[in-house]
Amino acid sequence: MRSLFIALSITLLLHTQLLPAQSQGHVWYFGDHAGLDFATSPPTILTDGSNDFQNGILWNEGCSSISDAEGNFLFHSNGEQVWDRNQNLMPNGDGLLGHSSSTSAAIIIPIPESDQLFYLFTCDAWEDDFENGLRYSIIDLCLNDQFGDVTEEKNIVLNAQAAEKVCAAKHDNGVDYWLIVHERSNDAFLAYLITAEGIESPVQSNIGPTEVLGWGGQMLVSPNREMLAYCQLGLEEFSQSLLLDFDASTGLFSNHRIFAVGNRDYGISFSPDNSKVYVSTLGFGSLRQYDLNAGDWAAVVDSESLIVSPTIDNFREQRLGPDGKIYISRTGVAALGVIEDPNAAGLACNYVDAGQPLGSGIASFGLPFFLSDFDYHNQSPTYDTAQLLSATNFEICSGAALSIQAIFDPPVSEEDLIWSDGTLGSTLSIEPIASEQYLLELSDDCLGVISFTFSVDVVHNSQPTVLNLEICEGETLDFEGQLLVSNEVYNYAYTDQFGCDSLVQILTTELPANTAQREIALCPNESYNLNGQEFSAGESTSLLLPQETTCDSLIEYTFFEAEKYLELRDTSLCLGQPFIYESIDYSDTENPEIPYTAANGCDSTILFQINRDEQGIGELLFPNSFSPNGDGQNDSFGPLLKGQFPSQYSLQIFDRWGKMLFESSNPEVAWDGSYKGEQVSLAVFVWYCRYEMIGCEGLSQEFEAMGNVTGLR
Repeated sequence: MRSLFIALSITLLLHTQLLPAQSQGHVWYFGDHAGLDFATSPPTILTDGSNDFQNGILWNEGCSSISDAEGNFLFHSNGEQVWDRNQNLMPNGDGLLGHSSSTSAAIIIPIPESDQLFYLFTCDAWEDDFENGLRYSIIDLCLNDQFGDVTEEKNIVLNAQAAEKVCAAKHDNGVDYWLIVHERSNDAFLAYLITAEGIESPVQSNIGPTEVLGWGGQMLVSPNREMLAYCQLGLEEFSQSLLLDFDASTGLFSNHRIFAVGNRDYGISFSPDNSKVYVSTLGFGSLRQYDLNAGDWAAVVDSESLIVSPTIDNFREQRLGPDGKIYISRTGVAALGVIEDPNAAGLACNYVDAGQPLGSGIASFGLPFFLSDFDYHNQSPTYDTAQLLSATNFEICSGAALSIQAIFDPPVSEEDLIWSDGTLGSTLSIEPIASEQYLLELSDDCLGVISFTFSVDVVHNSQPTVLNLEICEGETLDFEGQLLVSNEVYNYAYTDQFGCDSLVQILTTELPANTAQREIALCPNESYNLNGQEFSAGESTSLLLPQETTCDSLIEYTFFEAEKYLELRDTSLCLGQPFIYESIDYSDTENPEIPYTAANGCDSTILFQINRDEQGIGELLFPNSFSPNGDGQNDSFGPLLKGQFPSQYSLQIFDRWGKMLFESSNPEVAWDGSYKGEQVSLAVFVWYCRYEMIGCEGLSQEFEAMGNVTGLR
C-alpha cells in the first residue's frame, strides 16, 4: 500500500495581508447628513448618515469614517457618538468625550494584526477648555452581531495636554501606526507608536512655534509619509501654516519651515504626488498653492500661486479623496469645492467651486479622517471549494495510510481546529477504504465556526470483486488461460490500472442442460416429419439443439395416436320437417352419420339422432374444445346451430378465477379466445348459457346450460 502526505494550504482573507487597495476611505459621512461614496465616479451622494449639526450649530468639525480594504463601510464617529454600518448608534456608542467642534474630534485606527479591533481616538475642544483631553476607546466589530460596539475600554485618557491637532500615519514597517499629537501651550510633537501589543510611550520632538491657543487648524502627513503640514489658527500673530520633515521609522520631526504668517490659514493638504501643498483660509477665504519642488525654501514660498482670491466664504478642511482629487469643505453649503488635478501647477490644478454636490446634505468645518493604507477586511473568510477539491482528488488505494495537514497563513491555533471524526489540530491521519467527505472546522472569535468541506477519492475498493459464473453440465470455461469447472471457488490477485492490489473471486455453479418433453398426437395412418425423418404413432426420439449463449437444449419427442371422435347429437324436429346439415338434405336418413374434422385435426363422425314429435323443441349443443389458431378449423367457441335457432340467447365465458372474458346475446357471434383484443393463455374455461327455443306451432321453452371448454393450439 502507498502512504501519502497531503498539505492543504488554506488562506483566509480574514487574516491575509492585502496590498493597499485605497478603498478604506471610499465612504465619507460628515456635516449635516452629508455623505459620499467613492466606489463610483463621480462619487455617489449619500444622505442616510446619522451625523448632524449639534444643537443646530455649524460644527461637526472633526469626524472619521472607515471602510475595509474592499470599500465595505464599517462605522463612523463625530467624537461624541459612534454609528455602525447601518447608521445605528452602537449600544455603547454614546457618551464619548470628544467634542464636535474639535478639529480632531475623532480618528479611527485599526489595531495592528487584529481582525476585529479598532482604536477610536477622541479629542476635546477649545470651547470645552480641553477638559477631557485626548482619549481612546476600543471598537470590537465582533460585538453586536458583528455590527460592532464600544468595549469596556472606553474614554481612556491618553494625553490631557493635547491640542485640536491629531493625525495618524503608517509606520515604515508596513504594520504599525503612528498617532501624532501636538500639545497646546508648548512646541511638543508626540508620536505614539501603535502596535498589536498596544500604545507605546510617545516619541517627542520639540520643534516649531508654540501652540498658544490649541484650537482649529488642520494637521496631516503627506501621502509618502515624509512630511507633516499643519496650520496654527489664532490671533493674527499666532496664525501660520508650517511644514516639517517626518521620519516614519522613528516618529521624529525635523526641519521646521513656515509657509505664511497672519493669514488665518485653516485647511491644508498635499497633492497625490507630494509635490504641491494647498492652504486655505477662513473668513475672507482664499486658496493658495505651493510648489515643494521649486528649489530652496525661499523659492517654495515664492512659488505661491493664488488659486482662489480672497472672498467672503468659509473654506475649512481639505481632504485628498480616493479618486486623487482634493475636496474642500465650505461651511453651510450643500456642495464641496474640488481641485480636479492637484498635481498640476498653478491654475492648471482646475479648482471647481461647488464641484461636488451633496444633495440635501450640508457641509460643515470638517471632512472625515481616514487611513488609506490599512489592511482590515471585515467579510467572512471565503475559500474556493473547487480548488480545495481538486487538491484532494488524488489517486489512493483503499486502506492506504493518508495524512492530511491544513496549513493556514498566518497560522491559527491548533486548539481552534477540529476534524469531522473529532481529531483536534491541523493534521488528520486516515486509512479510508471508500470515498468519503471530511469536514474541518475553525473556531473564530468573531465569526464563530468556519467550515471547510473536502473529499478524498478512493479509486480502488479493497473488497474483492465477486464474479458469479455458470458452467453448463459436463462443460468447462476458459478464464485467463485456466479451465474452470462448475461448483468451485477461484481467487485471482492482480494490479489494477491505479497500481493498487486487487482481488477477483470467481464462484462457479453448474447449469443443467435444458430438457423439454413434447408429445405429438397423430391421426390414424398419419406420420410426422422431424428433420427429414418420418415418425409414426408409438415411436419416440430425441433432438439436441446447440445454443450460443446458453446451454444446449435436448427435446424428447413422443408420438401417439389421437383419439377418434364420435360425436352424438340429439336433434328435435317437427313432424314432416326436413333435416338439412351444411346445405345437404338428410331427411331420408333416419340417423345420419356425417364426417367432419375434429379440434385435434383428425377425421371424426357426427351421429345425429333425429327425434320427430309435435313439439319439435331441441337443445343447443356446445363443443368441449376449440383451437383459436387461425387455421380455419374450430377457431371459435359457440353453440352448434344445426337446424334450430334460439329466439332469446345469452352466453358468458369465465376463466378459472371467475373473471368474465366474453359475453354475447347473438348465437352467431362466437368467442375467438381473446380478451380486450389480446389472446388469453389457453386453458380450461367455464361457460354459461341461457336461451329460449321455439318449437312446432309456436311452442317455446327456456333452457339453462353450463360446462367447460378446453382451448387447444
